[in-house]
Amino acid sequence: MKKLQKVQEIIRMLNEFGNEYSVGGFNEYDQEISNLFEEILPYVSHEGLNFAMGYIEENR
Repeated sequence: MKKLQKVQEIIRMLNEFGNEYSVGGFNEYDQEISNLFEEILPYVSHEGLNFAMGYIEENR
């Protein structure tokens, strides 16, 4: 999987994870966090992205 695809997949996973445990729905604070991840994740190494994906999957 290419780096951009990994970033998009992690963002999707985080949004799904947030929606599952969100009380009151997705709010402005959640959107700001999503935007922050979208800005930061492209600079993370492939190993870091793989770790993040594994961690999210294990803790769902």
